[in-house]
Amino acid sequence: MKGSLHHFWHYIEEFENLRHNIETGVRFLHEYSIKQPHTKNDDNKPQTKNFKVMKKTHYYLVDTSVITPGAAVSELQFNVINEEPFVVHNLQFTPLPVWRGRGYRSLGFRFGNVCYISDVSEIPEETYPLLKDCDILILDALRPDQSSSTHFGLPRVRLGFWFWVSSTM
Repeated sequence: MKGSLHHFWHYIEEFENLRHNIETGVRFLHEYSIKQPHTKNDDNKPQTKNFKVMKKTHYYLVDTSVITPGAAVSELQFNVINEEPFVVHNLQFTPLPVWRGRGYRSLGFRFGNVCYISDVSEIPEETYPLLKDCDILILDALRPDQSSSTHFGLPRVRLGFWFWVSSTM
């Protein structure tokens, strides 16, 4: 159990490191890789569309050959995430589709019995079954007093928590 708990905290730490990097220096990655415009056209997958935009607006992160020598630029590996489970270092991640404002799909993630959902304004009914038997639910709140059109506020997080509790009983 102790080893499992250590691995669990390692992944939480990695998630928080990723989250911190997104928030403090690479904010646009969040906008282009996690926020996904809702579309039903399979030929124009939202993730692929966002990556194409990023290749134009932040070309130097995708094509590092254009970087001026001596410039400090992050070295990144881009992976398009679809709404299907995937494995990283023998740990399965299940995407948790949520809405981040009207018309924008965002993904939370479940790994083991931990569910991590940030940047959410609404959790659709189809996502609640994916939360079943989750031992730890991490929900993001932008403000302590109210929600915005794209993010839960603390009162809404509390409401989401009670929906989660009632759906798991």
